[in-house]
Amino acid sequence: MEMQLDIIRDHTKKVRCLSLNISQNQLISCGEDQLLLIISQGSNKKQNTIQKILTQNYGYSLCFITDSMFTFQPQQLNIMHIYQLNTISQQFIKIEQEVSIKSDATCSQFFPQKFIKDKQILLNKNGQNVNLIRLNGNGEFKTEYSIENKGDCCGLFGTISNDGNYLVTYETLRKEIIIRLYREK
Repeated sequence: MEMQLDIIRDHTKKVRCLSLNISQNQLISCGEDQLLLIISQGSNKKQNTIQKILTQNYGYSLCFITDSMFTFQPQQLNIMHIYQLNTISQQFIKIEQEVSIKSDATCSQFFPQKFIKDKQILLNKNGQNVNLIRLNGNGEFKTEYSIENKGDCCGLFGTISNDGNYLVTYETLRKEIIIRLYREK
């Protein structure tokens, strides 16, 4: 077995989240330095930073939705940003739509965003709230459901199953793993 090692040193502070695109040829990262890095595999098979986006707030989570779209959750804000690839410049730009989500506290990196393509649902945890956000046929995101975990924002961890049928959370104050079955309305 042979492995190629590429090292990216463009972040100056802690990295909080990484996400690979669907084709697995691009990586995005967000760090406490308020940078979003877009890293792509070049023709020489080496990874290179192709874009740096400076944000107003750092964040704990981001997620590719398609190869040309990703979401970013800024720290302590009740909105989620959407970035779309500009086909002319080949650069990601923040689009006008900002998705309102429930949030009321700081966040934790131990609950990454996850997009379920078959259901067009994005799992987004922000503060004490777990948000299920639907991507509709018009390309717009809308928060469909929110679960509040009062009292312990940083002690809430979880994920959603790959088919989107089960939402699993662990709440440290209660010391409980909670499994929820997702049903379409």
